Amino acid sequence: MVSSPTMRGNVGLGYGTQVSLDGEHADPAALADEAVARATLEGIVGRVETTAPAGAVLVYRDPAGGLSAALVRGETAAVLHAFPELRAATLQVFSAHDLSLSGTTKAFLEAYSVGRFQSSVRAFGRHLPRDERELERALAGERRYARLRIQPAPVVTL
Repeated sequence: MVSSPTMRGNVGLGYGTQVSLDGEHADPAALADEAVARATLEGIVGRVETTAPAGAVLVYRDPAGGLSAALVRGETAAVLHAFPELRAATLQVFSAHDLSLSGTTKAFLEAYSVGRFQSSVRAFGRHLPRDERELERALAGERRYARLRIQPAPVVTL
């Protein structure tokens, strides 16, 4: 874990597997459905964390539309951002345990009927805060970054 004056508790970098998925041309109804987000995160994390006590999915509803959700259980954290107006979603799952790229991808694609996606895997990730208020604040910030990253670039003509 990296230590700095701004980090508290278990927040920091960790080693394990992080799977990141960005999907587009997704089902707008599923993207707006909080139950789909909860079930997706619980299913993915539940396959990895089989002995850790169940944790609650935190859902952040964006006033501008859409939602973000996070689940931290044991040594696994998953964050989902759904943007119905863009027909897009992002998912990041980080775990110190064995994390299946194919299983995670399949669950994401099926939940949102994603038409096209890209994925990346790396051997480190960031631990999320376990405090609910800090987690909600982190989720809102990550959502803003995810929107900037996946939003189509404006057309520029010269």
